[in-house]
Amino acid sequence: MNMSLFECSGGTYSVASGYRIPNLTLPDEPEHSIGLWGRQRLDYLKQHRRVLYVNLLTSGKLADICVRLMKHPLSGENGLLNR
Repeated sequence: MNMSLFECSGGTYSVASGYRIPNLTLPDEPEHSIGLWGRQRLDYLKQHRRVLYVNLLTSGKLADICVRLMKHPLSGENGLLNR
């Protein structure tokens, strides 16, 4: 059987009901307290900027953005996302 690109890059599958499901895990991130401004930004992204929220979440940058916003709440979205 030919190996998939996922398997060639070291990925593995598990079989459930005849379907091959990739074994995916998120990288470990340290837990941070994001504070009021970080929670508000998180809620805004979830509700109004869904694609950006998912992109930040899957790239592992979402927590970092919220922590930076907690430290510098007036720097704005452009200053945080372009760093």
